[in-house]
Amino acid sequence: MEAITRAGSLPVGGIGADKAAMNRCVIFRGRDTVVWVDLKPLLKDGNLAYNLQLQRNDVLYIPDSDDQSVYVMGEVLHPGAYRLRPDMTFMEAYADAGGVTKDGVANHIQLIRPSRDSKRQISMRDLMHPDPNLNFVLADGDIIYVPKRGLAKFGYFMDQFGSSAGLAIVGQELVP
Repeated sequence: MEAITRAGSLPVGGIGADKAAMNRCVIFRGRDTVVWVDLKPLLKDGNLAYNLQLQRNDVLYIPDSDDQSVYVMGEVLHPGAYRLRPDMTFMEAYADAGGVTKDGVANHIQLIRPSRDSKRQISMRDLMHPDPNLNFVLADGDIIYVPKRGLAKFGYFMDQFGSSAGLAIVGQELVP
């Protein structure tokens, strides 16, 4: 609540006040975590269990009452919430997020549809074929998640400490 209060951008009256839903907000924590917070129990009942502690680099987003969004998370260049446009497709949202990073796995993308409690794995290779049935039209709340490849952590280590340190560790692990 302190972050919402400090932002001071919530209209209380006048133009735009009807769009300040104050029913829910979302916290984006890194590339992989989306936390929806129901604000009604906090604001109306004073239930402090809903007053979550923010962490460094968290992004707090409060949608308008008529806002419809899709979320592109994981190993994409610009993870976050994207306003759902009429007939917005999987590929449009993926492109809006800038596509997969060098650490992402484009052949194991997840399309999660919470409204139907469904999850589908999509391969970018399959989407490149001209089958229009594979380029799904998105619905409010859909999540596109691009996972991190297994060697990405090793690649991060190599970037941080240089190739000679990485080779020394790999060489050490191979020797009995």
